[in-house]
Amino acid sequence: MSAQQNTKPDHVKLIKKLVFTVVFMFGFGFALVPLYDVFCDITGLNGKTSNSAASQSQVVDVDRLVTVEFIAHTQGRLPWTFEPEIKRIKVHPGEHHEVNF
Repeated sequence: MSAQQNTKPDHVKLIKKLVFTVVFMFGFGFALVPLYDVFCDITGLNGKTSNSAASQSQVVDVDRLVTVEFIAHTQGRLPWTFEPEIKRIKVHPGEHHEVNF
């Protein structure tokens, strides 16, 4: 009989620990949402630092010339083609060009 009496408190301790763990994890899950927002505000991750769009440079660098190549691939079984009208274009950084596909 004494062996059964010793196992009861062990089960009760284990159940109390498991219930505490579940309650703690549930509370921690709720606390993660505001903590994540604060972390994103501090580090700038997830784009939460500002609501304005990035500004674009209007200065054209005529000293440099960059070659831009357009490569488009589709899955072979698709019934349509997707390719650029111009495969390669040379531009100065800051210039605006339009390429059609």
